[in-house]
Amino acid sequence: MTSYIPISLNDALNGRGMSIFDVLNGQGNHLKQTAGNVNYRRLVSANKDLYMKCQERDKIKISMGIVAAVRKNDGRFLAYDGSKKIFYADIGDNGARVKTSQALRDAKSVPPIGIPTPHVDRSKELPQELYSNHSCRILASFLSNIILIPSQQ
Repeated sequence: MTSYIPISLNDALNGRGMSIFDVLNGQGNHLKQTAGNVNYRRLVSANKDLYMKCQERDKIKISMGIVAAVRKNDGRFLAYDGSKKIFYADIGDNGARVKTSQALRDAKSVPPIGIPTPHVDRSKELPQELYSNHSCRILASFLSNIILIPSQQ
């Protein structure tokens, strides 16, 4: 049974009931502007070069590492459920991995600033933790660059 998160489309687009790492799945430029989607696209772009250099067996690990990093930061991969009209449902880890693999193939490469990319030795398989930790470091760097604007009294 799918669990639904009671967030209206309007609330989601305005950041209410969402974390800065929640990824909204769907079509339309309005979804691309949410904080979670911006952070997700930056994370995917930062992993693009590494993804392109790896063997096929490691590409899935990179995708899974990105999903794990988003989840570790309490992010969710949410899809609009048209039958419910106002709820988003988590697409699960497999759906998130498939989305992330496609995003990595489509992304433009933007290397992460100040975070070394793991060395890729194409002759041996690398552990999943290497990719998860790399993506977590990238997300942590995003947090250090967030500027909070105080509300006006």
